[in-house]
Amino acid sequence: MNRHVNDRAFLSSDPHEDEKITAEGMMKFLEDLNLDPESRIVLILAWKFKAATQCEFTREEFVNGMTDVGYVSSATVLCETRWE
Repeated sequence: MNRHVNDRAFLSSDPHEDEKITAEGMMKFLEDLNLDPESRIVLILAWKFKAATQCEFTREEFVNGMTDVGYVSSATVLCETRWE
């Protein structure tokens, strides 16, 4: 797993889970990014991150997904999604 990705967003999004972001954590993550959960960018992120379960990311999916699309932090996601 690529640890160059700043996964602080992963860790802070769901304090009850160490290895995945649950639906509750996803809502917090999207809220922090000011993204509408129903927007198409959220579906694209889930697809790009290869999420196996709807509304959840494992740590591996999150970190590998961020790396694969070239994001190093949640701020990068925020900047890249402003086009929507």
